[in-house]
Amino acid sequence: MSQRITLVTGANGFVGKILVDVLKKRGDKVIGSGFGDCDMENYYNSQIQTPGAIAEIINKHKPDLIYHLAAVSSAAESWKAPDATLEINVGGTVQLLEAIVALPKNDRPLLIAVGSGEEYGPTDAATPLSELIKTNPASPYAVSKCSASMYCIQYHKAHDLPVIVARPFAHTGIGQDTKFVFPCFAKQIADIISGKSDPVIKVGNLEPLRDYLDVRDVIDAYLLLAEKGVKGETYNIASGRGITIQQGLDAMLSTTDIEIKIETDPDRFRPLDSPCLIGDSTKLRAATGWEPKYAIENTLTEMVKKEM
Repeated sequence: MSQRITLVTGANGFVGKILVDVLKKRGDKVIGSGFGDCDMENYYNSQIQTPGAIAEIINKHKPDLIYHLAAVSSAAESWKAPDATLEINVGGTVQLLEAIVALPKNDRPLLIAVGSGEEYGPTDAATPLSELIKTNPASPYAVSKCSASMYCIQYHKAHDLPVIVARPFAHTGIGQDTKFVFPCFAKQIADIISGKSDPVIKVGNLEPLRDYLDVRDVIDAYLLLAEKGVKGETYNIASGRGITIQQGLDAMLSTTDIEIKIETDPDRFRPLDSPCLIGDSTKLRAATGWEPKYAIENTLTEMVKKEM
């Protein structure tokens, strides 16, 4: 059997780097594309939204499987750059879809397109959301992800494109950028413990209830969907339980006995936020047998220890 060729867009991002390592360990020949430099072999510094850029990579390497992770990934940052968020997340996805459609039907790779639980938008109830719930995006990021997911399903229906939409809810872990909430807390706490900073943590809104997963569980779901998912379907990746940002911070603070002051920073609040966002992954579990392996509270404390 020939070696599987797998393309990962966004290969130099937080999730992409971990996914690339996992794929290499299982024996895939991995091709990567992303914005910025990366030391991986067969990597292309290529902006996915540039016409023809991703098509050139696909035509050269003829992948069997594509994981599409390339995106502006921060909902908070998307408020500052809605135009770039739209261009990359939607325009880049369309460029990818067009590149696949242009191939002979038998040569088209399976596409695992990564959406987001943010597509569901604001909810007040802690009831887990299934794929049947109507989307109601509440940020430029969520709008872009919702649009990209709709394009993927539309291309499947119109062109029989082999695509599966993965819709992960919030996830974190070691190596995530500090522009995200829990890595930001981890860095601040570690700096306090080491004496680099005064015992004060700056925070935004601590009330939102979120369904947080360890990034490794999310990657496991992507791999299982590639093997067992149904083309043209959308699958939530979620634990089914939520923690507030405050509860996550409390877990991280448990790593130290130092008395730390919590200081609210208005600049860290979003213009519009979802009070609750918890996912129902019944469909994913039934199709693939996926179950999360990592308790998020343990992941959060590991993130602090890694920063020390």
